[in-house]
Amino acid sequence: MLTLCICDDSPADTAQIRSLADRFVQEHPELGLRIEFFFSPVDLLEHLDEKGGFDLYLLDILMPHMKGIELAQRIRERGEPAEIIFLTISREYALDAFEVDASGYLLKPLEWEKFQRVLLASVRRLGGADVPSILLRTKAGLRKVLLRELVMVESFDHDRVCTLSDSSRAVTADTLSSLMERLSV
Repeated sequence: MLTLCICDDSPADTAQIRSLADRFVQEHPELGLRIEFFFSPVDLLEHLDEKGGFDLYLLDILMPHMKGIELAQRIRERGEPAEIIFLTISREYALDAFEVDASGYLLKPLEWEKFQRVLLASVRRLGGADVPSILLRTKAGLRKVLLRELVMVESFDHDRVCTLSDSSRAVTADTLSSLMERLSV
């Protein structure tokens, strides 16, 4: 199952995005896409700390308290292999989107064909709905790690260090035996 997070502070825009996302789910039931909505970047960040991240993010750029670009930077700092697509009324931030490795940049009002094309491309990059992963509890919060990116797990004192294919590391206090049990499923 893939998870999609939509964060937009505008009720009118959220209604249109919800309509398009529901249509996408209906036309692509094989993905088993689960959608969650957030109306504030702060609420989304709290959720990430408590419950972990999502596979796909659709983020408005112009929101109060925090722009979508900054929110995307915070998501990227978590180290999760997520796809991020920006939804905005402004072309002004298109270059900034490259700084956070955005997968797409769609202008509002959204058009169905473009929306579907960008979402499907993101799903393909993620490997579809059946990509095995493991959720690790780190000091920074819950972190989803794709098994195909896990190179090795080492145990040092009370920490397990998971080295990933991009040379980054995720440190967890989970026991080695609990990790092995979850990895063998």
